Amino acid sequence: MLILEGPDHVGKTTFAKLLVSFAVDAGIPAYYAHMTRPPKGFDFYSHYVDRMSAFAVQDRFHLGARVYHSNELPDERLRMLNARLTLMGSMTVVMFQDNEAEYECRLREQPKIEGEMFPIARLMEVNRIFGAIAKNPSFHGVDEVLDVSFYFPGAVHAQRIVREWKKRLDAAIECRELPEPTHRDGRRWRMG
Repeated sequence: MLILEGPDHVGKTTFAKLLVSFAVDAGIPAYYAHMTRPPKGFDFYSHYVDRMSAFAVQDRFHLGARVYHSNELPDERLRMLNARLTLMGSMTVVMFQDNEAEYECRLREQPKIEGEMFPIARLMEVNRIFGAIAKNPSFHGVDEVLDVSFYFPGAVHAQRIVREWKKRLDAAIECRELPEPTHRDGRRWRMG
């Protein structure tokens, strides 16, 4: 899994789709996935485990629980999830905007979508929390931090991240933590 975390409107979806393109070009059977708001009764450990998929480029995942549902994913459970993700060759990338004035301006320019966007004050708070996570990445299992205050990550960032993800996936397959990927017709997918 290649997980992108961060507040709304920092470019996670756009960057995730760029990552999928580069991953497929690198021989990874990657696909885009998006985590929406968890439904009532969502177990913030076992339901995340059920949703883990080695080749997903996942737009939002478990760190969102730390930000939006602070009491639902305690430290011990976070460490357990991160251990599982590490064994399967995953990477977690946090995107945030350290320049708060620029982020607030970006939010004010966004068209309002009924029922979708949090109030600007809440999104500013969420951005600050992701910024704090970015400053303590190892505790949260974060492998890469992208501050998008003055630039949007492009092809160079995507290629570097995909290369690292591919190394981790290859290692997980070699250690038999992951089965070798196959096509729907059963043929083995070549990742090399």
